[in-house]
Amino acid sequence: MSVHVNCRYHSVIMRLCITLAIASMLFALPVTVREARTQGTDTCNAPAPVCEVRDAIFLVRAFEPFASAVRISETLLVTNRHVVADLDTVMLRRPDGTVIEGQTVPTAYDGDLALIESNDLGQGLVLSDVVLADMGADLYTVAGDDGLNAVTVYAPGRLLVPPALEAPRPRLHHSAYSQFGNSGGALVDAQGRLVGIVASGGEGRYEAMPATDIALLRELSGPENDSADEDLGRATRACVESLEQWAPGQTLEDEAAALAQVCVETSNRQLIDLAAQTLGRSRLFDQTVELFDLALVRDPHALNAKVALVLTLQFQQRFEEQVPHFDFLLEVLPDDVFILQMAIQAGVWSRNETLVDTALQNIEQYRPELIDWAERLIQAGAP
Repeated sequence: MSVHVNCRYHSVIMRLCITLAIASMLFALPVTVREARTQGTDTCNAPAPVCEVRDAIFLVRAFEPFASAVRISETLLVTNRHVVADLDTVMLRRPDGTVIEGQTVPTAYDGDLALIESNDLGQGLVLSDVVLADMGADLYTVAGDDGLNAVTVYAPGRLLVPPALEAPRPRLHHSAYSQFGNSGGALVDAQGRLVGIVASGGEGRYEAMPATDIALLRELSGPENDSADEDLGRATRACVESLEQWAPGQTLEDEAAALAQVCVETSNRQLIDLAAQTLGRSRLFDQTVELFDLALVRDPHALNAKVALVLTLQFQQRFEEQVPHFDFLLEVLPDDVFILQMAIQAGVWSRNETLVDTALQNIEQYRPELIDWAERLIQAGAP
């Protein structure tokens, strides 16, 4: 989990504290870097329309200490709910280096998106062109880099699996690199069109909220949504802080249930995943499986949730329950060594010859170095 500033509550003191912190930390951008950025002399190896997207990215300090936001109108930015949590005011750095305040817009939208409003965004690029992600297209993350303290374009990737459109809040699962501090950044295609808002991920499997959800976000935002916004923001803060405070090895059932409940109340699948992972590390496997099952109801194609779930089931030797998840994972990630190894073991130990055959075919095609190991495991059979 990331470390957040200590003064995260609604008051004039909070605003002053954040402003002072920003002045000394986040927005202390060296003049030489700022001049290079505004003069356009910094390097960008992506297509020109993608490089231009940097001018629509604002750096954000809010509940998350370093994040990004994407300009979608003359006065509006979009970022993640987990970036702002329950804050009314956040600090922004414009592409020209100017530091301004922004106001979060109350919303009843229960996915990981939020709006920030300001009349001081200045002149600049607006990403109003929203498109669906194409399975074959290159995708790029454009977001603030915590180490560089500047907006960066990362190496391209592609959509790994189409979003599960029948689900409540499906995400885009892709391989375009992103990292800590990129939350709220833009996922764009080679034409610089907005495909998603960067949310989470790792291990080569990254996630973004579909940009097509921004229309629904705007529809569900405004002062009339204060109550729902407060509930979602409060739950987000409580979940993140509970995860940070969870002691390794902690196994108290009541505390585990409280952690699970508050993270479920966020409606944020990624936070539900993190709660499941936290309880899993404390070997509370039944609660872990329940949380991953809930997460997959919200997004059945969530690759990282599925990988973590099959690992948890492996620990419990619930091999038959792994099979439908491996059917999906072996199709979407056919060359993933970790998945192939677990799939062979699950197939052998559940005596599911179809799963064994599929995993072995993938190994022969993509990872022939595993053939000897797989054949020895198959020959040994179930214990």
